[in-house]
Amino acid sequence: MAWLQRDGLRDIVTEAIGRRTASEILSEQLERWRDFSGSDSDADKEEGPFADEASMVVMQKPLDITADDHGNRSFDPVSWSLLNQPMRLAGGGVDPDQFEAALKAEFPWLSAAIERITDDLRLHSLVPGPKWFHCRPLLLVGPPGIGKSRFARRLADLAGLGMRTMSLAGSADSQDLRGTSRGWSTAQPSAVLRTIRDHASANPLILIDEVDKSATSNQNGRAVDALLAMIEPETGHAWHDECLCRDVDLTAVNWVLTANNTIHIPGPLLSRLGIVRVGRPPPSAFAGIISGILADIAGDLGLKTDDLPQLAPEVIEHLTRRFRGGTSIRRLQSAVRRALAASLRSPPAPK
Repeated sequence: MAWLQRDGLRDIVTEAIGRRTASEILSEQLERWRDFSGSDSDADKEEGPFADEASMVVMQKPLDITADDHGNRSFDPVSWSLLNQPMRLAGGGVDPDQFEAALKAEFPWLSAAIERITDDLRLHSLVPGPKWFHCRPLLLVGPPGIGKSRFARRLADLAGLGMRTMSLAGSADSQDLRGTSRGWSTAQPSAVLRTIRDHASANPLILIDEVDKSATSNQNGRAVDALLAMIEPETGHAWHDECLCRDVDLTAVNWVLTANNTIHIPGPLLSRLGIVRVGRPPPSAFAGIISGILADIAGDLGLKTDDLPQLAPEVIEHLTRRFRGGTSIRRLQSAVRRALAASLRSPPAPK
């Protein structure tokens, strides 16, 4: 167990909530992971859709499908019965060392965040039974355009996780996070539960962008409260969805949050997050960033990277100069798209 002393894992065994000791917290988390991974009882060894995979039931109590839905045809209670069945816990095949190397090759300036995540995966490997992907809630803090959101998307892609991106800067998105009461004609469950159902997986990655902007708005303050209740293990284990009118278990969900700063984020929420401050990527990261951008563009088009036209050397040189001059990754991505499109234009007809 000497590896528990490594940086990035030290906080797991030293943090405490209230009067509980660090050992109690660690034991509780390991026990919860064991529950998700399955026991050795004969009942658990029965054949089923996830006999060789980790799984969990998100909603223990069945829905009342006879309840009055006030004419809301967009809400079909029957379709939510999936949450009463064992749901797959994805990412069981992730090798922490390979995962870490792949992310660092593309995001070397995010090494602290990557190491925190992969240390969680190594700790998780102690749990007997089928493996699955889980990391503690993470907050990436830094200026816009440095790849925070893109990092979360690549993380989900490499781990094989379902994903949803939400920005809490608007009231509509805040309602989307919480869901709306079943008494309304437009009622729908939380976006987190919709992600779980749509991907048939209990541990998707939820990216919350600009959480600091939500925290500055009185109108959206409830969204921060809902987010805290979802992330905190004690309340997330039985979070109440107002549309389903049932408690659901969100403790397997992976959370990545982004912010420009932490000034306006409530202390109780900050205390539940691993905070990693992110600077601008160094010039040496350019090659990996361009490679990742091309992979993103190809993926959006349903192509392989090799199917894209090659960028001319003078274009690469121009993009390199812009990047070294301080251009954000977001603008660099836009410039690469324009360059690819320009290379496909027909030459002007001779006069």
